[in-house]
Amino acid sequence: MEKSQLRQANGQDLIHMEEIFQLIFEENRKSLMAYKEREELKAEIVNGQAFLLFLDEILVGYCSYKIWQSCIEIMSLVLRAKYRQRGYGFTLCYYVVNLAKELWPDKLILALPNDNSVGILQKCGFVEFPKVELPDELRQSCAGCLEYNDFPDCHCQTLRLPGKIKTMK
Repeated sequence: MEKSQLRQANGQDLIHMEEIFQLIFEENRKSLMAYKEREELKAEIVNGQAFLLFLDEILVGYCSYKIWQSCIEIMSLVLRAKYRQRGYGFTLCYYVVNLAKELWPDKLILALPNDNSVGILQKCGFVEFPKVELPDELRQSCAGCLEYNDFPDCHCQTLRLPGKIKTMK
């Protein structure tokens, strides 16, 4: 049986930064995830806005959040391919979303998921909403996207968490 560990990242986890960068980069190359600069990744880890999932001491998953003025964005939910479809993504997402709800109960929680993470977010209670309702600050963060000029007909999906999160089963 695999021994799992889910934890909030801190400065000591910078030793995993290149490994996390590669996980995100691989998904980005498939056009499934937004590119993330190493400096942004480093800030997420050092500031405790990232969460790591290990199985038998192997890093298998990463998820982060970003605090905006109007909302909290769940970002970069990624798992190694061989660990998908086993509930680990849900466990990781569930933990991050519940922490966000606890820390910022009055803020809207949003996600712009890729094809691999949309189902996980929906299992956590997220629902679709029209892209045109995306807060301006998040819309402006899309400036580096290749599909920026195609908005709202781009490939991104927009999800929000209404009310309380579902209980874990």
